[in-house]
Amino acid sequence: MGCSIHLLVEKKEDNKWIAVQDPNPQTDEETRDYLWLSYWQNYDDYAALCGVRNYSNVVPIHEAKGFPDDASDVTKEEYEIWKDDCHHRSWVTLEELLNVDWNRKVTKVYYLPIHIAEKKRNGEEPAFVLHTRNADSDVMFEEEMTLSEFAPFLLRIIEFLRPIGKPDEVRIVFWFED
Repeated sequence: MGCSIHLLVEKKEDNKWIAVQDPNPQTDEETRDYLWLSYWQNYDDYAALCGVRNYSNVVPIHEAKGFPDDASDVTKEEYEIWKDDCHHRSWVTLEELLNVDWNRKVTKVYYLPIHIAEKKRNGEEPAFVLHTRNADSDVMFEEEMTLSEFAPFLLRIIEFLRPIGKPDEVRIVFWFED
């Protein structure tokens, strides 16, 4: 069973949060589609964001804060649809994302089927990795990297958010569903 994120962008205007419904036209199409359609499904990004599917035990940017009481009407309407089936409700401002130490070292833990593990040992990069062991013969790997390498899509979100407004007046509101 997979886990998906639902994510909405908000900005503060006249001391009230409003949904940003017009994507930044300067954003590349893939990033825009992932953000607006919530197709984005990367457990490493989820782990870094707030500890969801955190198979590598990475210290998240934030633990889930809960759904914000001051969310925009659009965000509240969307949340009402999912509230009974979601978990790790939270939000984070652009300012908080900008203050993250993206160069801090983390250790990514993953597994490969034995026949692919052999290729990796010979220098070939795998097309996919497993976050959990599926078979007793799967081989565990640990790879040290920066947080930005571990969760690269979060950096794309930052670049998407920058032109929307002041860092403390732009945020993403999100939740997960299995």
